[in-house]
Amino acid sequence: MLLKAVRLYKAIVPDRVRRCVRQLPGLKHLHRRVGQNVELHDEIYNEAFYAEVGALETPERIWPLLDRMIDEFSPNSIIDAGCGNGTYMRRAQERGIEVHGVELSTVGLNICREHGLDVQPHDLTDESLLPWSADLVYSIEVAERFAKNYVRKLTTAARHHCVPTAALPGQDGTNHVNCQPNQYWIDLVQPHGFTFDRETTERWRQLNRDQDLLPWLSRGLMIYHRNP
Repeated sequence: MLLKAVRLYKAIVPDRVRRCVRQLPGLKHLHRRVGQNVELHDEIYNEAFYAEVGALETPERIWPLLDRMIDEFSPNSIIDAGCGNGTYMRRAQERGIEVHGVELSTVGLNICREHGLDVQPHDLTDESLLPWSADLVYSIEVAERFAKNYVRKLTTAARHHCVPTAALPGQDGTNHVNCQPNQYWIDLVQPHGFTFDRETTERWRQLNRDQDLLPWLSRGLMIYHRNP
């Protein structure tokens, strides 16, 4: 029944309208259920979605951020939490870094595997932890759906550095239903033994703008370091 509701909703409500009304309580609940069911998840994160993502996430508009993470933090290992089609992971792999990813969508996992990436299916809404730990854990534009569980998973897995992005209030995007100011996320992360690095965050945001990276890599980027 819920799957039929999602299909009907997508069929009769134009995308631009969905983006405007997604904060209504009933639709927020529907979107959250998408994150908890593989079949529902695949209805949203399908081949058409990844074709659109592929057109946006060109190497020149995202890979400088990966290069900066590697150059400044010198990680031996990385986890991409919510890796999608693995575009970010491929850059880490090219640079010889041990990189792992988790993703729920079937299409995303298949694309990653076609590129020889080490990925596992994982539901970021459940109680389980990520299947690895790593020096650096990053996560791009998936925080809005999972909040507390998401933060617990990332901070448990990250040995030294954690770099998520999260949509701000009013920001566009697919399935963003908990758009919050940066302080909301800072308050969730810091009790897990991490400190928000405001200076580096602002510097990286400006560099991302200067390099014309995708806008959400500037607005919602946050950098945390594990406390000594």
